Amino acid sequence: MALDNEDRAFLEKTIDFIINQVPTIMTMARTDEYKKNFQYKDEGDVVLALSMGIIYGGFVQYFITRHERNINPDETAETNGVILRRTREIKDAIFKCG
Repeated sequence: MALDNEDRAFLEKTIDFIINQVPTIMTMARTDEYKKNFQYKDEGDVVLALSMGIIYGGFVQYFITRHERNINPDETAETNGVILRRTREIKDAIFKCG
C-alpha cells in the first residue's frame, strides 16, 4: 500500500462527504445559469465529473499539505483505485436525485 492509514481514511471520508453532497451539486448543475455557461445535456455526467474532481483535488491538496511533497505515481494509482472502487456509490447517489 502506497497510502498510509491516515491518508486512506481522509480519502474515504472525502468520498463519503461528496456522496452526501450529491443532491446539492445536482441542484447547482440543474440551474439555467450553470447549463448556459457550461453547455451540457446530461446533468448526471456533470455531477459525476465535478464529484470526482472535488475528491481528487481535495485529496491531493490534503496530501501535499500533510506530507510537504507532491503525490507520487504509486500513491496516485492507489488514490485513483479507491475513487474508482467507490464510483458506483456516487452514481447511485446521482440516480437517487432523479
